[in-house]
Amino acid sequence: MGLMAVAFFTLAGCTHTGHIALMSNGALEGRRLTGIPPGPTVEGHACGFHQNLSAAFNNALANTPYDTVINAEITHTTGIFVWSNCVSLKGQGVRSTDLPKGGD
Repeated sequence: MGLMAVAFFTLAGCTHTGHIALMSNGALEGRRLTGIPPGPTVEGHACGFHQNLSAAFNNALANTPYDTVINAEITHTTGIFVWSNCVSLKGQGVRSTDLPKGGD
């Protein structure tokens, strides 16, 4: 009976994965979004009572020189308890200043 309770509390929940092409805090005005230079993978998450995508985004870019994430995979996980809810982000970090300008 105890094993069933552990399995229920561990497995009860839902996970959804989605994709976002571009998220940025940088100045993208006049920048082309084609031919984006490759960057490293950045990851961030926000869990608990106040989880949201913007917190996961800021967590992913914290202590990096990047201000933009492209090809982001967003995973939202819910559990039976509120503190087990999470939003995770994984994508390619890019500096908006490294993106080519429209006329170049």
